Amino acid sequence: MSAHTPGPWTFCINEYGTWTLLSASGESFQGNARYYPYVSDNKADWVLQAEAPELLAALTDIIAESTYDDYPNTPEHKSLERGRAVLAKFAKAEGKAS
Repeated sequence: MSAHTPGPWTFCINEYGTWTLLSASGESFQGNARYYPYVSDNKADWVLQAEAPELLAALTDIIAESTYDDYPNTPEHKSLERGRAVLAKFAKAEGKAS
């Protein structure tokens, strides 16, 4: 499995009324239900998907900068562990972890 399409991504509605996500290079890499009946028809889902690369980058930075490893059994440490679990899911989705 390959890595996700690099961000930033942009949600747009093209001249034909088709919803799409554009890569940083301007290439459309996902279209709406008109062409792909298995994708969401909820605009909010599309807007959230467009923010995914920035959200992933922010979470990666937060985890890397955290100092809560020194404080086990605290709410902050539990949040850190949850964040690491999310990053592990991304890694697995990209074939970087089992």
